[in-house]
Amino acid sequence: MRYKLKQEGDITIAELSGNIMGGPDFDKFHGDIKAALEAGARRFLFDFSKATWINSTGLGIIVACHLSISGAAGRMVICGSNKRIEGVYYVSRLEKIFETHPSVEAGLAALA
Repeated sequence: MRYKLKQEGDITIAELSGNIMGGPDFDKFHGDIKAALEAGARRFLFDFSKATWINSTGLGIIVACHLSISGAAGRMVICGSNKRIEGVYYVSRLEKIFETHPSVEAGLAALA
């Protein structure tokens, strides 16, 4: 899993790429999300347009971030997921929890 955090106004964008399968970057990623929350960020967009796959460990990462964000009265949207990743959301029934949008533009508009 690779990621990059950037700001667009008061929205924190997490660009995720490759296979979202856990590994050593998870603790750093979740720590960076928590640090953004501590700094006052409350709106997050997770951009999956460069992600190729997600497994159960990767889902755990996203769920942990979602819990941290919602626990701080924040909002998280996911956008740009391919059909394989969307299928994992549906099989795990997380489409009822995650707010998803087809593109970064749609996700930003939802957070505006």
